[in-house]
Amino acid sequence: MHKVRLWIRLITLLLASALGLGLAELGLRLFPPADREASDTSVATPHHSPMWQPDFRDRGEPGPKPAGTFRVLAVGDSFTWGGGVHARDAWPDRLGDALTGRTQPVEVVNWSRPGWNTAEEWRATGGALDDLDPDLVLLGFCLNDPEGSGRERRAAHQAFDAAKPPLLLRPLITASRVAGLFWSRWGALRRTRAVHEYHRSLYEAGPHLDACTEALHRFKRWGHHRQVPTLLVVMPIFGADLGPGYPYTEIHRRIDELAAGTDLEVLDLLPVYRGLAGSRLAVDPPVDPHPNELAHRIAADSVLAFLDERGLVPATQPQSATPSDQEAGSDGSQHETTVP
Repeated sequence: MHKVRLWIRLITLLLASALGLGLAELGLRLFPPADREASDTSVATPHHSPMWQPDFRDRGEPGPKPAGTFRVLAVGDSFTWGGGVHARDAWPDRLGDALTGRTQPVEVVNWSRPGWNTAEEWRATGGALDDLDPDLVLLGFCLNDPEGSGRERRAAHQAFDAAKPPLLLRPLITASRVAGLFWSRWGALRRTRAVHEYHRSLYEAGPHLDACTEALHRFKRWGHHRQVPTLLVVMPIFGADLGPGYPYTEIHRRIDELAAGTDLEVLDLLPVYRGLAGSRLAVDPPVDPHPNELAHRIAADSVLAFLDERGLVPATQPQSATPSDQEAGSDGSQHETTVP
C-alpha cells in the first residue's frame, strides 16, 4: 500500500511538472519576453587607426595649440573615445562644449582609441605630449586597463562568449521556448561571472599590472616636470548593479591605491552613479557595458564640476550687469526712488 501511494505521488508530481512546463511554453509563445534590443541605444562606431595612434573619428586631428588657448588633453580607451555613441556625445567632447565662453579659450582634445590599455596609451601619447602642449591631462581609466595586449587580450575576451549547448540538447533548445530561455539566462549568468573574475584577476601582481602602474608613473612624471596637472578619471562598468551590490567596488579601491603610489589625483565617478540603474547607463545591457549618451553626459558634468572646484580650468566669464545692478550705487546701496 505504501509503494502504491509513493507511485501515485510520483506520477502526480510528473504530471504537474509537465502541465507547468506546458503552460510556461504556451505562455512564452503567446507572450514572448520583451526584445532585448529595445534597450539597445548603441550606434555604429567603427575605428580604423592602428594601435599606436589615436582615432579621431570626425573630430579632426589636432594641430599646434592656438596662441592664448587652454588645451585639455583627454587620453583613454573606448570609454573615453565614445564606443557606442556619437563622437559629440563622448564625455570629453561634451566637456569641451561646456567649457566654451570662459575667460580664456578652452580646447578639449579627445586623444583616445578603443582597445588601448594604459601602457599602450603612454606609448601612443608620451612622444606627442610636448608637441600637443596640454595645460591639463585627463586620463580616462577603465577597470580593464591593466590587461595584456593583442592575442592574449582577444583570447581572454573570447572566453566570455556563451558556451554552445551540448549536441544532444540543441534540438530541444531550438524547439522549446522554455528550454531556450533557460539556456540563454544560464549563459548570461555564466558570462557575467566570468567577466567579474577576469576583472579581479587583472589586479593580481604580475607583469601587466606592473606595466599599467609604470605607465601611470610616466604620465605623472611628465606632468610634474612640465607643471601640468594630471587627473585620473575612473569610470565604472555599466550594465552591472551600481548600488550596494556593485561587484567591482574592491577594484575601485585598488585603483585608488595604484594612483596614490604614483601621486596621481583621482576622480572616481562611481559615487556619481550610485543609486542609478546600470541598465539605463549602458549602450546595450548586459551585452555591451560601454556608457551610453546619458552616462557620458553625467560624466562630463561631474568632471566639469570637479575641475571648477579645484580651479584647474579657466573661470567662467563674469555676468554682465543687470539693470537692477546698474541702479545700485558704487557702494552697493540702492538709490532712493520717489513715488510721484
